[in-house]
Amino acid sequence: MPSSTALNIFLEPQPVTASAVTSSGERMQAYGVAQLTEFPFIKVQFPQSNLTEVKKVEKGTQVIVCFEVDHTVLTLYTNLVEAADQGALLLKIEQYEHKKQKRIATRVPAHGAWAEYQPMQDQAVSSSDQRWYAEIINISKTGLLMRLDEIIEPNQRVALTLHLSEISLVNCWGRVVRLALQRSGEIEAAVQLEDMNDFGQAWINHYSAET
Repeated sequence: MPSSTALNIFLEPQPVTASAVTSSGERMQAYGVAQLTEFPFIKVQFPQSNLTEVKKVEKGTQVIVCFEVDHTVLTLYTNLVEAADQGALLLKIEQYEHKKQKRIATRVPAHGAWAEYQPMQDQAVSSSDQRWYAEIINISKTGLLMRLDEIIEPNQRVALTLHLSEISLVNCWGRVVRLALQRSGEIEAAVQLEDMNDFGQAWINHYSAET
């Protein structure tokens, strides 16, 4: 059983990703906000868009809750006690582990690079007409790390315009694969690049090699 001191970070609501396997063998993964109630219990609140998936999880099911901070992942292994209220689960923490994030490809620092991004539905339809701006922290041939002002849900597909230098502009797609809250309060999102055309991939390869 973990000590309560180790989990004090959850005294305030924190963004997490929860996953479980239902009795029918279906895997559930949903984004939510977790907070300690009374140790060792934690309450995870989910948005309306995830309720269908969350309702498939039955009492007693093991639920894995992941929280990412400062480029590390804190994983809580819990059991579902009850559905606390609409869109929320009460979980009992059994154990936890804290590890550094693993990266598939080597990333290089991005100097002065930034991105415009727009959340999209999987049908390539924009979920909003608004575009947001983010600083690109580092980049590789397969993805990038961005510093944001707003939270994007994990697995969210985004349309990207990458401003890599004064003369290079790359339009592409990406998917948020990790979301981390830094101790400074800044939000960072790791984005896996998808559906990249040859021109865009050539620029990414060149930039990540030369930077």
